[in-house]
Amino acid sequence: MRQPLLLLGSILFAAFPLAAAAPPAPARPAGTPSPAAAPPPGQPRPELLAAFQRANERFVAGDYAGVVALLAPLAKAADAPPPMRTLLAAAYLGLGRAAEAAAVVAPLAESEQAGPALLFQAAQAAAALGDEAKAETYLRRAAVKDPTSLAARTLGMRRGGEGKLAEACGLLQPYAAAHADDTDARLSAAFCSLDLGQAATASALLEGLPADEPRARLLRARVALQQGHPDEAIAQLSPLAANPPAVVAHDLRRNLAEAYLEVGKADEAAKLLAGKTAGDVNLSLLLARAKQQGGDPAGVVTVVAPFAGQLTAPAPPAADRQVLAAMALEWGRALVTLQRWGEAVTALQAATRLDAASAPAWQALVQALRGAGRSAEAEQALARFREASAAKP
Repeated sequence: MRQPLLLLGSILFAAFPLAAAAPPAPARPAGTPSPAAAPPPGQPRPELLAAFQRANERFVAGDYAGVVALLAPLAKAADAPPPMRTLLAAAYLGLGRAAEAAAVVAPLAESEQAGPALLFQAAQAAAALGDEAKAETYLRRAAVKDPTSLAARTLGMRRGGEGKLAEACGLLQPYAAAHADDTDARLSAAFCSLDLGQAATASALLEGLPADEPRARLLRARVALQQGHPDEAIAQLSPLAANPPAVVAHDLRRNLAEAYLEVGKADEAAKLLAGKTAGDVNLSLLLARAKQQGGDPAGVVTVVAPFAGQLTAPAPPAADRQVLAAMALEWGRALVTLQRWGEAVTALQAATRLDAASAPAWQALVQALRGAGRSAEAEQALARFREASAAKP
């Protein structure tokens, strides 16, 4: 059972909270005209445009107070254009003056004509003022108007942080395609794509990223595993295994161990995971499989022992249910090999309770029950095994 890159995901998405939590970067707000752009038809008065251009230059230089000094008096005019209000709001946010930023964009933000750049600044201001619901509304509207906008990126990162990876993927893929220079967005979009089984899409998103970027390297290895090329995954990850960067250490070990197991290198997997599994159900499952594949059933029992309470609990954690089911199966198989029949029955009953559709678990339970001399129960388990086998696609 292949597991998603949960820890890497938490690192990627935790790095990108709603943009209002930090001052805006010293760059033009998305969607505002270039200072050198010629005014299109219907552009505001030349003096307003000239002031906007000077303010834009100050914003790029990080002089938010200078932007406010130039634009605040002009933004009160009835014909003040939306880009001017957007830039002024961004400057207010850079100065930590969220209430003033909200007031600047409020007259236009509720209008259906509001553009994505203005809506994004309105969302930042609302979030800074603690109104997350309003911020979410503004971001959604902006992302619909422009799927390649910062609003789409912000929402995508937020959905990823919430574990809603399908929605995150729908938001981040268009943004990343339009912003090849945004490495973090491309990595996050690739992560989501892999979680949805879209290995080819993930591979395209990773194309061109530096070969020595550890997060990209890990994701490329995951692509190789999904496409059935464990040797390629090993080639990607093994050079980093001795001293892995902290940001990818956990998932590197997990994916490299999985790759080793797929090519029958159980000893390498066990060596990689030795001393690294304490309290970690995913790494412990892989170590148990390595012990099983290496012909060490007693080692399997030792690895699983710290999780026995979770495996036999009436209500195990829902998030770990499939992983625990797989671990209970490895535990039960090892106990069968050791002919510890009563314990094997307990372990395999846990496995079938955690995953009632698992034909291998029912099959192993039949063997354990017969070994324990419980023939009638073994026949019932055999019937369940046949049902599960017939239902398997």
